[in-house]
Amino acid sequence: MKSESFIKGTIILIIANAVSKILGAILKIPLTYILGEQGMAIYQTAFSVYIMLLSLITSGLPFAVSKYIAEELALKHPGNVRFSMRFSVLVMCVLGFAASCIMFFGADFFAYAMKDPKSPLAIKVIAPSIFFVALGAPYKSCYQGYAHQTPPAISQVIEAFIKLLAGYSLAAWFASFSVKYTSAAAICGVTIGELFATLLLFLLYIPYRRETHAFSPETPRKEIVSALTAVAVPMTAVSVISGSLSLLDTSIIRNRLTTLVFTEESARMFLSRYSCYTNIFDNLLTSKKLSFDGARWLFGAYSGYAATVFNLPAGILAAFGISILPVVTRSLALNDFGRLRQSVSSTAKIILMLAMPCSAVLGFFSAPILDILFKNTASSLMLSCLAPLLIIVTLTQFLCAVHHAAGKIFTPFLYSLICIGIKIALSYILVNIPELNILGVIISSFAADLVQMVLNIWLLRKSFSMPFLRCSDVMKIALCTAVMSGIAILLYNPLCVILKNTAVGFFACMTVSVCVYIAMLFLVNVVTKEEIMRLHR
Repeated sequence: MKSESFIKGTIILIIANAVSKILGAILKIPLTYILGEQGMAIYQTAFSVYIMLLSLITSGLPFAVSKYIAEELALKHPGNVRFSMRFSVLVMCVLGFAASCIMFFGADFFAYAMKDPKSPLAIKVIAPSIFFVALGAPYKSCYQGYAHQTPPAISQVIEAFIKLLAGYSLAAWFASFSVKYTSAAAICGVTIGELFATLLLFLLYIPYRRETHAFSPETPRKEIVSALTAVAVPMTAVSVISGSLSLLDTSIIRNRLTTLVFTEESARMFLSRYSCYTNIFDNLLTSKKLSFDGARWLFGAYSGYAATVFNLPAGILAAFGISILPVVTRSLALNDFGRLRQSVSSTAKIILMLAMPCSAVLGFFSAPILDILFKNTASSLMLSCLAPLLIIVTLTQFLCAVHHAAGKIFTPFLYSLICIGIKIALSYILVNIPELNILGVIISSFAADLVQMVLNIWLLRKSFSMPFLRCSDVMKIALCTAVMSGIAILLYNPLCVILKNTAVGFFACMTVSVCVYIAMLFLVNVVTKEEIMRLHR
């Protein structure tokens, strides 16, 4: 089968990511009404445990399979492709089943570790999802190795749609029960969605299986297994350590929120910011401390609202990291370093062109966005502070994807380990400052991710002797973003008044601003036609 071009594959993934993220946000909107901040905190706790365990088994072997298939297709070895798929499906079935059992039977332990005693039922309900995702992961890996992004994109959209339908329906059905049962019912939609997505991935794989089923491995089976494990084992070890540290970070944040000691002045400042949204902090002036429920509310506002909106563009732009894998792998297999350098530098520029204006919109219009989506602006300051981090996170995601595709696993992991340590240390200190509280998480994330991005850029220059982003391009994109932001700020209030609707006014303002931004990009000649054509090949 003929591979899709980098641009086509990326566009397909961006559209699929956008649709699935939008559907996910649409699910979160009614869920916030049904569950509230405390219910969203339970939901996010269970989902965090799920993501941690899932990453342990899906970041190793599936990535190794994608990389291996891309290499073997470039070298025209279909038999090796067939065997690597059979091996990975068997291993992922075993790992997925084991992880689901660990999550189900260890639900009380995870809930205690996350400082949320109401979450065990939700953790148990989402546990089977790990098995379904693990079973479907090798098929996604195969499509990515072929540079065919359409099948995983289709399954991703179907999964998001079913997750939306099932999650909301079950949450509404159990809305009259306690928040513990309602949250568990809502998260059950994830399990149902993953089941259908896996079935679809298997059906879409049939044409690929027919293409390779008649071939025997060109390389001894032991060598294929060794090649896969040489990448999978270090990646899994990286994921285990990173996931454990991330869980520790979340636990520390939740714990430090409950040990905050406010002064009279800091308590009044805190109440002026949040008392109009909830009465859960009414006794703060007398107790000078957050209650357990108050800490859960604050963390729920951050993770369920601000982080949800932030993760929307971040998740969409992650498509570039997925699409670059076969490009990097095949370029290195064929010793085509020229194409590698051109693809990486041009893609980084495109990511910055998308991330910078998105960051500006999140920063300047956090309150309208949260109001339109959730009818709740309690976390608008959190989202505004998170916004600049989008640029760093998306570029770091892409850099790590390039290094991993090139077979460099340990060094980026070492950088990540250092930065997680920085984040944990800073979170421990900053979250316990009453004036900062939950904002300390954002500051620590910014510092850690900035260090990680700089280290990964240095590694890229050292490994491939390539420029990552030219200063002139960064300045041009910053200028275009500044012009776009200025026009958006000037137009927003007048358009809302003229159109007599905040949502309509916001979208009209964004439409005009984006058109101006695109025109500015062409005016200052940020991206050339030649660059686009190179990526299209």
